[in-house]
Amino acid sequence: MLVNARAPRATGDTIVLLVTTILHFTISGCNGQVLSKEAPVVTPFSFPTDLSEGASAQVLCAISKGALPVYFTWLKDGNTVSGDNVKVTTSERFSVLQVLSVSAADVGNYTCFAKNLQGSDSYSVKLEVRAPPRWLRVPSDVSALLGSEAKLSCPVAGHPTPRVTWSKLTDGNRARLEASQSLTLDPTGVLVLHSVRPRDAGVYLCEADNGVGEAIANRVRLTLN
Repeated sequence: MLVNARAPRATGDTIVLLVTTILHFTISGCNGQVLSKEAPVVTPFSFPTDLSEGASAQVLCAISKGALPVYFTWLKDGNTVSGDNVKVTTSERFSVLQVLSVSAADVGNYTCFAKNLQGSDSYSVKLEVRAPPRWLRVPSDVSALLGSEAKLSCPVAGHPTPRVTWSKLTDGNRARLEASQSLTLDPTGVLVLHSVRPRDAGVYLCEADNGVGEAIANRVRLTLN
């Protein structure tokens, strides 16, 4: 006697299971791992601290998760990083930014962007460089008319920003100058004498210091005409 055997009827749960199984093997990579469909997540990083001019600095921007491929971009203060002093090496899941010889010009905020088809993530960090004071222009002597305004400049650079102080040299003595009604001390290193008088003539000392390396100083002579 022949008995007709029926195939089991597919239920909704069976179909869902079948589709899920097919999708599982469809999106599986050759290594048998299920590919992620997540946006990248950048792992926090930081530059070395207490960097001095001439040193090399590098940071690693890596993703802790996210679907491949991931595309990395580096920015400095909002602009694409470029220049012979910067080297970028990128792999599937990380990118390395290296500043070959840091200087005050490299100070700024650096951002690593990681992007894939699912989304993007970024992380920013500040690069600080310790640079001793240096002259932007060597201070020079000044001449002024009696009763006019006289400006004595002491333009310096460095990081942190150097603190500039002025003193008046008289008979071997040094008197530190402070802002008053007769003079102004500009944060950029400019000493302004309002309505110069005969006693204002003489030699002034400009000093700049930021705690890095040695302080620098120069004399400026004010002559009245």
